Amino acid sequence: MMNRMHSSAASGKAKRFQEQIHTIQQITDRHRRSKELHEKESASIQKHIHELKETRKRLTQEKQQIQLDLAKFNNEETWLNEQCKRLIRQKEEDKKALVESANEWSECELEETKKKREFCHMMKQSTDEHERLLRQMEATRMMSLVCPETVDYLVQEMPTEAIDGGVFTVEIGERLREASNDFLLATEELDKLKTARDSMLKHVGRWQEYALSKGYTEQELEHQEGAWKGTESDGDSHHHDRIDGNPQNNNNDDNLNLFYGTNDGSAGSFPGEAETGGMQGGAQNDVMEFDYEELIE
Repeated sequence: MMNRMHSSAASGKAKRFQEQIHTIQQITDRHRRSKELHEKESASIQKHIHELKETRKRLTQEKQQIQLDLAKFNNEETWLNEQCKRLIRQKEEDKKALVESANEWSECELEETKKKREFCHMMKQSTDEHERLLRQMEATRMMSLVCPETVDYLVQEMPTEAIDGGVFTVEIGERLREASNDFLLATEELDKLKTARDSMLKHVGRWQEYALSKGYTEQELEHQEGAWKGTESDGDSHHHDRIDGNPQNNNNDDNLNLFYGTNDGSAGSFPGEAETGGMQGGAQNDVMEFDYEELIE
């Protein structure tokens, strides 16, 4: 009886022990499966962590590159702003320089206009003086026509009378002396006027060269010459007033030929110039062309 009870108890213990072992095996299997699952999850997590680290590294590099690009962009923006400011300042300076240049140009134009007016006035005065000298020369030439042949002719035509048994021409001696003196004075005056005329022509040549060097063209000088000379009809009445009231000089066409040339287009001449051809080579143009040097001086 006791053995049965003991055997029954041992059998129960063995069964419980087996159950416990089975339970432990189940728990062990669960732990093993849980461990395997944990290991898989850990590997996945490690892989994900590695991927996150790589992503972080890449993002860090991109961040650094973006910061470098941003710094470069900021530098370029700063440079562009400085260039823009510089260009604005340059624009203002150019605008001021343009205004100053325009003002200087206006002043230069006014000064040039003033100089041209003074130049034209000087040319007009010199032309009038030259014309006066030429008319004086013509008057002297007319006076110098009292030559010895004319005196002989007058002596032959004058009445004579007997004085103390001799025959003498009335006042011939006195008249001859006066004619001789007048002729000598007229010749001296004519020589002086010729010298003055030659000097004037030299000055005119120098003035012409200077005017051309200052930018005046020959066409402009000829045009100005025509404006001063005026029409022939206006010149006649003007020249009548410039012959010192001497009736014998009222033949203005002949007088003007000395100054402007003859009616057939040739240059005029003076007494004693017939052999040399008179005033050669365009005396008309030389009379009207001038220089500006004396005005500047």
